[in-house]
Formats: sequence, C-alpha cells, structure tokens
Amino acid sequence: MNIPILSAIFQGIPESTALVFLTLVFLRAKLNWSSILFLGVLQTAAAFLIRMLPLAFGVHTVILILILASLIAYVSKREIIKVIPAAIVSFVMLLLFEFAIFKTLMSMFDISFDMLIKNKLLKIAIATPQWVLLFLTGFIIQYFRGKNKSF
Repeated sequence: MNIPILSAIFQGIPESTALVFLTLVFLRAKLNWSSILFLGVLQTAAAFLIRMLPLAFGVHTVILILILASLIAYVSKREIIKVIPAAIVSFVMLLLFEFAIFKTLMSMFDISFDMLIKNKLLKIAIATPQWVLLFLTGFIIQYFRGKNKSF
C-alpha cells in the first residue's frame, strides 16, 4: 500500500502531527510545537516506508503505534510502557473519526470507494476533517483541564 508524496504531505504530515499532539495531551506532557511537527514528519516518513512492506492487514498499524510511542517516549523522556496506551487511544480515535467521516461524506456526496482510490485529491479532501478533529479533541481536553485540574 504505497502513499503518494502528495498524500504524505497534505494528509500524512497533518494526520501524524495530530496523532503526536493528541498523544502528548493524553500524557499531560509539555507541548513544544516544533518537536510535535518534527515527530509528525518522522511518523509520516515511517508510515511511508512501512506501508511499502508486504505485511498482513493491521500489522502496519501496530508497527506505527509502536514507532509513535517510541518517538514520543524518547523526546518526552517517558517510559515507553506509559506512552503506548496513549498512542493506542490516539490511533483508536483516528480510526473512529476516519470511519465516521468517510462513511458520512461518502454517503452525503455519493462518492464510491473506487472514486476515492482513483482521485487522490478527493481522498485528501475527505481525510482532512479527521485530523482536524484529532487536533480539536486535543485542544478541547486541554481547555477542560485548564478549567478543571482533575480532568
């Protein structure tokens, strides 16, 4: 499953950056946007390379979760065993948003799966709301944590 460069830049980097951000929010880690973006680019590069490998369905995702957790553990100086659950929750949220958004938008605009595969710009456009929702989720969590310290 190869990722075209255009998809990597306009879908992969924002999505991976959102995953890094949300994982760090779950960890209550200090946020540094240049590090978040850098890790997002590294995660996208890892996804680009790993998705080229002929692995069984789902194995790519497990490997990418472990890579995300490893990168964040290294940068945030946390134990990987504590980072893995946050990375898993972030990926699960991505999958839920992805499923809901793709299903809704494809139905709303009468877009077939074949159309989506053939038209990379359409796929990027439909995938944009999912990473936006990941960022919004992180910002909302931060907002409520600021209002209620036990949140």
